[in-house]
Amino acid sequence: MLSSMGVQTTGREYSTSERFIHDDLLRQAGELIETMKGLWQKDKSVESFAFSWPATKLRADDGAVVEDLVMMRVPEEGEAAALRAFVQRTRAYGLLLIRQEEKTLIGLFETHRGARAWRIPLERRGDRWGLGKPVVVDDRESVGILWSPRKGTS
Repeated sequence: MLSSMGVQTTGREYSTSERFIHDDLLRQAGELIETMKGLWQKDKSVESFAFSWPATKLRADDGAVVEDLVMMRVPEEGEAAALRAFVQRTRAYGLLLIRQEEKTLIGLFETHRGARAWRIPLERRGDRWGLGKPVVVDDRESVGILWSPRKGTS
């Protein structure tokens, strides 16, 4: 039995709930963050990418059916408009934005059920750069397309 705010739910109710879907996508987003960290350690930089988990099956430009994770390189200019168009085109249930700022790797994940942000500092260690300890916060920072910290939802 799981309990949330005094409401009892069974394992079956949870496993068919939107919270279960959110939690599973959050786990997958965490795996993508780990991949990003590995790529940064190899190349010492990471390009900006967005990942979408479609809520329904999609048709790709070539006619193929897509029902899995979709990825897009994020342009340097017009990021907000590109992300909104990406979310709309992929009918995103979940969105993850990964980008590198000057001294921080950032991952922002959101669904309409909540958000998680990873901030990983880039630290100078002698003559090399390394990854610092990640700071992870829930429901305070987001891309702001599917979820907003002001409203608690989109």
